[in-house]
Amino acid sequence: MRIHSSALCITEMRQDLFDLQRQCRDSAVTLSEANAYNRLAPRVIFEDPPIDAMTTGEVRKGRNVFNNPWADCPCIQYHACSWCGQGSHDTKSCRALNLCQFCNQFGHLNEDCRSCHKGCHVDKACRVPKDHVRYHLNTCRSDVCMA
Repeated sequence: MRIHSSALCITEMRQDLFDLQRQCRDSAVTLSEANAYNRLAPRVIFEDPPIDAMTTGEVRKGRNVFNNPWADCPCIQYHACSWCGQGSHDTKSCRALNLCQFCNQFGHLNEDCRSCHKGCHVDKACRVPKDHVRYHLNTCRSDVCMA
């Protein structure tokens, strides 16, 4: 009985994690569509820099990075996953915990989805980005065209 209740608890937490991931993705999409970074960053970095939390050197460095389109992105450091124990990814990127946004199945990340249009529906916009590796390999049921 204890195993059953633990399994139910894990299932609920997994669903909560999926809901939070979906909210995060939807929020990022909304901010991206609103071009929020390019609208807010110049105001924050140039007009009202957080001088109380940053030194003038850090503010200057941030301004230089913002103005440099070829600036390097920070490197990602992986630590061993606390869920599956593998060292190739962190817990947030674990395939066992992430529900694919395109086909609604566990076991792979969005970029590895083999049936990416499975979650698309008639009268709704396609959820798969056009640069997805398998975008053209599957038939999309969506009939809504996005410009």
